[in-house]
Amino acid sequence: MNQGIEGIDFIGEEEHRRTSTMFAAPNMFYVYYDDNHNIYSITNEKKDSGNFVETTETLVKDFLEGRKDYKNFKVKGVGNKQLVENKIYVNSVYKDFSVITPCESTPELAVSIKDSKIIFKINPDITGYSGNLQFFIVDKNDYNCLLETFDINLEDIQLHGSVEKPLNYNFENIAIIAKNFFNSYGIVND
Repeated sequence: MNQGIEGIDFIGEEEHRRTSTMFAAPNMFYVYYDDNHNIYSITNEKKDSGNFVETTETLVKDFLEGRKDYKNFKVKGVGNKQLVENKIYVNSVYKDFSVITPCESTPELAVSIKDSKIIFKINPDITGYSGNLQFFIVDKNDYNCLLETFDINLEDIQLHGSVEKPLNYNFENIAIIAKNFFNSYGIVND
């Protein structure tokens, strides 16, 4: 067996070839991933095809119980179905999101904090969009610790120029993350 993260052992590829059962042993699971290492399934059923890593229930328990969404994670360290450094790493993927940070220039969507409110202001040149913008309040030291999520209607922010949301957390302890829509986001001082 190969040593995995947090002391969890993974079954090596040679042992996979010798396994002929359709279902994993009790508490064993298969983490299936695509060629880009994005996880698309976690199951105790061994499928006929696909890239996978065999692991224990301990590693995937948070996914199975809905505390984590496996679509936000990737299997790393695996190339051509072989383990690299005999380890499997599972890390969050943030490619579709932007952490909103202080900026000096004028972003397409500016964020400011005032009187326990988050104020979102759109650049006046931005018009004609519809739908919702998604935002996430997370612990600034652990982006996987989601504190709050909310949407802002694009038509409302274009009509009024800004939208306010209550800030229920100490700003020093949080980060604001946006699902990418605009080219630039920034925290500004108003």
